[in-house]
Amino acid sequence: MGNYTAKKNGIIVVFRFDDYGRVIPADPTEIEANVIDVFKKNNLSCTFGVIPYVYSGKTGSGNSPEHVTPLSPIKAEILKNAIRDGVVEAAQHGYCHHNIAGGSPAEFLGLDYRAQLEKITEGKNYLESALGVTINTFIPPYHVYDLTTLQALAHAGFKTISSNLTGNVQESLPLKFLPATCGLVHLRYAIGSARHFPGRFPSIVVQFHRFDFREYDSKKGIVTIDTFSNSIEWVKSQDDVHVCSVDQATTLIDDLSPRIFMLNKSIHSSRTDLFPSRFLRNLFPSNIYLNLNESVIHTITTNVRIAVSIFYLSVLAVSVQMAFHAACIMYSRSRDMVVTTMYAGAAILILFLAYARTGPGPRYKKAIPITISVGICAGLWSSFFVLENTLKHVLGQ
Repeated sequence: MGNYTAKKNGIIVVFRFDDYGRVIPADPTEIEANVIDVFKKNNLSCTFGVIPYVYSGKTGSGNSPEHVTPLSPIKAEILKNAIRDGVVEAAQHGYCHHNIAGGSPAEFLGLDYRAQLEKITEGKNYLESALGVTINTFIPPYHVYDLTTLQALAHAGFKTISSNLTGNVQESLPLKFLPATCGLVHLRYAIGSARHFPGRFPSIVVQFHRFDFREYDSKKGIVTIDTFSNSIEWVKSQDDVHVCSVDQATTLIDDLSPRIFMLNKSIHSSRTDLFPSRFLRNLFPSNIYLNLNESVIHTITTNVRIAVSIFYLSVLAVSVQMAFHAACIMYSRSRDMVVTTMYAGAAILILFLAYARTGPGPRYKKAIPITISVGICAGLWSSFFVLENTLKHVLGQ
């Protein structure tokens, strides 16, 4: 698995297991061992985001954590064996995954260059010594970093950063960008989307954690070890899919430059997730990272924005028309009913707007009800004033 080869074209799938070694004391190893066994059984490789030091102090204590201990010997030994077998590739996942701010999660954001370089270099040196390998990939905790982080990574000798599509870049630095694109639940859909945009090695980086497994968290877990194993077997069986580690992917994909990152970021910001149906979303890339030229990506971005605008304007227009005609019918029977419905619609709109500010979720599940509510309110209120004015005009005559 170390000398990875692939066909000329195909879909690259990288599995990235984050937060290895984060929790103490008595940190369980069953989930990690099971994940390793699944990849070993399928003769595939997975990238583990390894936290060099474990923090157990208070959140928001600044640059001097109260309690920091190295990755446990048991965890290190499990990794060394998996690396030796070619099953795991180690990446550095921060320093101790400690939120220095106490507010929005961040471990490095805002620290000066010297402080960031010290932590990043110390973590890299420890992992390389403990595991006996060279660490080439850095995964920022919480996917949060700044331009100073990138400068420190380049100075420390990292080749690749694997965050997500929300970060920034500095084109003068010799770093490659291979961001996470989806979680386990979107894996099959992402592969289907990639088949609509073959290009040369469109990539999917699947980020997952131990808490994604029901064996670890029965309430929040989304898969079991068995269903995870079945998914890996299914991915392996796809003739056009190549499963590899981050390092292996960087040798196959021609361009992982900051320019490609920014072009993919522009697609991400054009909101392909505002579409509600698989048919509509399959017309545009979703949960994938494209290795295409600039003109093609700009065309895709423009098409997405046009399609989003047309879709929501259509939903709005239909909602306005239906509410307008419904209000006209109600007005002929009861003016008070129309007035009550007008204020009820406004209240519902306020509730949807409040719901939109809550936790994460598919954006279309929030955007569509809001758009419909706006249309209903507009239709009800406009019909009321039109009918009132018409009635006053008739009575005035």
